[in-house]
Amino acid sequence: RSRIDDRLHHPVVCVSWFDAQAYCEWAGLRLPAEKEWEKAARGTDGRAYPWGNEQPQSNKHANFDMRHGKTTPPGQFSPAGDSPYGVSDLAGNVWEWTSSWFDTRGGISRTRVVRGGAWSSETINLCSTYRLDVDPMLRFNTVGFRVAAHLGDAGF
Repeated sequence: RSRIDDRLHHPVVCVSWFDAQAYCEWAGLRLPAEKEWEKAARGTDGRAYPWGNEQPQSNKHANFDMRHGKTTPPGQFSPAGDSPYGVSDLAGNVWEWTSSWFDTRGGISRTRVVRGGAWSSETINLCSTYRLDVDPMLRFNTVGFRVAAHLGDAGF
C-alpha cells in the first residue's frame, strides 16, 4: 500500500479557507459558523470539551500532543470523545475552518476563525472555547474543515 492509500480515510488537510469554501459551494454545502461549531462542541450545558469537563486523554478522547504524529481516521475516539450531539473529532485531529471572521476591536478582520485543535496541539487548544485566527489564504497540515448542511441563513 502506498502512503497516499494510508490517508484515504483521514481528514483533508493543507486546504486554505478559500479551498474549503469552494468545495462547499460545489457540493451545495457550507462551512459552519463559529457559533454553530461551538454549540456542536459544548452542547447546551457549556462543557469544557466535547465529551465533558474531564481533561483530554490521548488514548481515549482525541488525537493531540503529537501522540500519533499525524491525523487519524475520523471516529477513532468515538464514542468517548464525541460531543453531546454525537459529533466526533471536534477536539484534536485537525483545526477546522469556520465561515466566521475573527473579530478585532474596531478594525477590519482579515483572518478567519479555526476551532478544535489538531494532532500537534497542546491540551489547552482542545478546549471547546479556544479559537485561533488564521489567514484564509494559508494552508497547513494541521488545518482542514467539516461541512454543514445548507440551510440558507443559519441564524448566526
